[in-house]
Amino acid sequence: MVMYTSPVLWGGVDQLCGVSDTDITVCCSEAVFRSSMPCDPDVYEACLHIMHRDRLEFHVNDNTGLYLILRTELRRLVQ
Repeated sequence: MVMYTSPVLWGGVDQLCGVSDTDITVCCSEAVFRSSMPCDPDVYEACLHIMHRDRLEFHVNDNTGLYLILRTELRRLVQ
């Protein structure tokens, strides 16, 4: 975290640009959110079913394992 916030300590250059709260508010108000579902509704329902069946949980910070399991199971269903 220190290297990210203070790159000059390691000979780097701080190239972060600040963003105001107003800019963030404007972007959020102008964004078009198509749906709360991140993918095709049928794929979403299948993933929810697999997660319920196998007692899998969604974790905000690390979902690589969940993705790999769901991808494998969905491919198995298609074949």
